[in-house]
Amino acid sequence: MTGMDASHIHQIEAEDAWNILAIDHGAALVDVRREAEVEEEGQPDLDELNRTVWHIEWRCDRLPSIKAHFVVQIEEALDAKSATHLIFYCNDGRRALSAASIVAGAFEKAERKIDISCIVAVADKMGDCWKTACLPWRHP
Repeated sequence: MTGMDASHIHQIEAEDAWNILAIDHGAALVDVRREAEVEEEGQPDLDELNRTVWHIEWRCDRLPSIKAHFVVQIEEALDAKSATHLIFYCNDGRRALSAASIVAGAFEKAERKIDISCIVAVADKMGDCWKTACLPWRHP
């Protein structure tokens, strides 16, 4: 299972993600950070939007079985929640883009249509892109 070209994934800033989540009821925020990161740092807070963050850890592992398992977890979450737009998130966007590429490639191969976006860090800002944008955050 290979990922598709990253140019097919909408690369957006955290503020854009918030706006999409506010108006698109089919949009879901997928936090791909390690469980330990979420426990130590907290996570985006979508309570104001009456939403929850999906936490599905992405391990940047080259093993096809790891990639396939991640895609299955995404598919199971989609089937349970009926999402039509996935927005992938991590601190700086690199893992999110990697995860989004794997899912986009798998869905393209299966002819499953869904919008896929990835929150990317703004070049002149350092640190977590969600926090840097001063968006709601749930501390541990």
